[in-house]
Amino acid sequence: MQQEPCCASFPIKPFKAVYEYKAGDSPATKQTWFSDGKGKVVTSEGASDSSGVSTLVDYATNESTVLDSKNKTAQAVKLATPWISNGTCEETNATILGAKTIDGHPCKGWKLTGTNGDSEYWLGEDTGCYVLISSALPDNKTAVLKLIDYQSAPAEHPNFDLPKDYKTK
Repeated sequence: MQQEPCCASFPIKPFKAVYEYKAGDSPATKQTWFSDGKGKVVTSEGASDSSGVSTLVDYATNESTVLDSKNKTAQAVKLATPWISNGTCEETNATILGAKTIDGHPCKGWKLTGTNGDSEYWLGEDTGCYVLISSALPDNKTAVLKLIDYQSAPAEHPNFDLPKDYKTK
């Protein structure tokens, strides 16, 4: 039996999710996340062409690699925050917020307390991806990542591994 999305320590459903991201007074941008359903997620901001920066996230190894497609370089770092779910509550000291429906998606929520304040993560039980993330920023501002489009098991998806022609920093 497959684990429920709210209990896994990484995304267990393949998906394509498009988000609106707004941090403080900055203009909103779009982010696209692809999940392979096995713990790897590729994120990109803005247009998904070969001119920008994207990130490969491997929740199984707790590593994030920033890819610069212009310079064909990659830089890996440890994730600051793992995939937030019931499966990672203990290691992250997350508080369970319970359940609520957000834009028609049944969600489970968790709260983390950081140096700037609280962050809330709302994971869609139907989608297996975050529906809403709200994080405190300095100067009493907030960053919000909100799901605006979702596809399960999309036919279009990126490579979930580091491209062979990229140099690591």
